[in-house]
Amino acid sequence: MSARTIYLVFGSPATPAKADEVRRWYEPHLIEMCTLPGLISAQLFQPSKVQLPRLTTTLPQTMALYEFDTDDLAGAFKTLWASSRTRRIAPPADGVFELDPAYQSAVYDLDSEYPAGHGNTSPGDGLPPLPPARKQIMLVFGSPTSPDRAGEVNRWWEPHLHQMTYSPGLIACSLYRPSSVQLPRLTTTLPETMAVCEFDSADFAADIETLYSSHLVGYESGEFVPGKAIPPPPEGSFLLDPVYQTGIYELVSQWPKAV
Repeated sequence: MSARTIYLVFGSPATPAKADEVRRWYEPHLIEMCTLPGLISAQLFQPSKVQLPRLTTTLPQTMALYEFDTDDLAGAFKTLWASSRTRRIAPPADGVFELDPAYQSAVYDLDSEYPAGHGNTSPGDGLPPLPPARKQIMLVFGSPTSPDRAGEVNRWWEPHLHQMTYSPGLIACSLYRPSSVQLPRLTTTLPETMAVCEFDSADFAADIETLYSSHLVGYESGEFVPGKAIPPPPEGSFLLDPVYQTGIYELVSQWPKAV
């Protein structure tokens, strides 16, 4: 299965001239992070040139995705926090990198996924698990419109994950919810659901266009037609998050390296 918990860190170079320096810092940083207990993979993404038409914000220029698989998540994050405070995990040089103030670092736990069993697997010989192929990913954040609509939204999500994977180039969808474990610097209420849609596409622009069109057709028809129509949640039950907007990212680097 996919990692039980993912930790997302959004940020940007302090200035455009620092972009290469940030990239060079992240390469060893991904490896260093994977020395922490419970952390099985680290990936760096940047915004894709291909985005959904509804995007109205400028996305953070980097998004690091760290995957945990541990029975002691609280302990793992205490170690993570201590490592950052004591500089065991070296930070970027002063004035090089800034965390995004709107897209705050967030910890999410896996709720469900399709296909079942998709995710990190070990290549054997004692090697660490490798993350699944993620040439591009789309993050979708949202919440039920009210607590009494939560059950309705939850019942919609499970088949929706399945329906999404019929869209060309989309190989897996996973649903995550905010973890009870968060870093002390979190100051906002996170969206209550986050979908991670994973692509392995040769013509990403065409596949995103098909996906977006399928959603529009689904809103009109309310029916599921594989690759052509994906119905929305029950009317008035769910809202996309206005701050953590749906963003599409492409992989820059990862650890462990693919073999």
